[in-house]
Amino acid sequence: MKKAARIVILLAVMILIVSVVFGLAERFGLGGSADAHAAAAPAHFTHPYGVFLGLGSGTSSDGADAVILKRVKDYRIVVIDADTACTGITKDTISKLHAAGHTVYTYINIGAVENYRTYYRDWKSDCLGRYENWPDEQWVDVSDEAWQKFVTGDLAEKYLAMGVDGFFCDNSDVYYKYKKEGIYSGLVQILRELRATGKDVVLNGGDTFAHRYMKGRSTVTDAFTAVNQESVYSRIRSYSGNGKFGVQKKADTRYYVHRLKEAGAKGAKIYLLEYTKSSALKAKIRKQCAKNGWQYYIADSIGLE
Repeated sequence: MKKAARIVILLAVMILIVSVVFGLAERFGLGGSADAHAAAAPAHFTHPYGVFLGLGSGTSSDGADAVILKRVKDYRIVVIDADTACTGITKDTISKLHAAGHTVYTYINIGAVENYRTYYRDWKSDCLGRYENWPDEQWVDVSDEAWQKFVTGDLAEKYLAMGVDGFFCDNSDVYYKYKKEGIYSGLVQILRELRATGKDVVLNGGDTFAHRYMKGRSTVTDAFTAVNQESVYSRIRSYSGNGKFGVQKKADTRYYVHRLKEAGAKGAKIYLLEYTKSSALKAKIRKQCAKNGWQYYIADSIGLE
């Protein structure tokens, strides 16, 4: 057999082996949690990331699900609030989102509690104080082991059973507001336990906490896989109605950018959540995110519908 023919046969065999291996990986779901559904995602997604915490009618129905699916159809990763009692989003809703190719993260409030949650009264005695600009929300004492177990047990297990791909963890800023060792260690405990589920954990804000956690570590992915920072380039000027927006102060932008680059260097993915209706500011946000390799979502309402 000629040498050229042997090479052709060898290449054909190698291609066949690679095809079989990748076929088995897809068949048995090998790979990271966030990419499992993304691998099958339709090519029609025009945006990698979107935050839709205001979606949901409060009652579950095929009609309500259709509204949600239509709203998020262009976004690969979607952040929703899977608290059925509040939004009407169910396991069936998440299954439909997965069938459409979406990766689904749920909101989970680890550092505060809202008075419209069914469990609010159970934790009223753990509340530390009113949350500025959000009158229906109270900071909570995360140093309480019972609260930690509730978040990582009752809440997280419920959402995992619904099929979510990750957790969007809000209000680790409780450590900025109440800078106590017990608050810090409580947040660490909660985040590590959520991460131990094998799902993605997105830290929303919490720059003071995150900065301390990053010190002396080569990676942060044992506690969180990504950081979502609000208002890096934009800012909320008024919380009345759907909100009024402006341009973020330059010093604050520089601070956030520095902190986000620090987190990115430790292995965290970076997401931005911005609020603006300005075409010029939207263009700037897109340009800066492309430059830094960050993903973003630009909202025109604080309701995030």
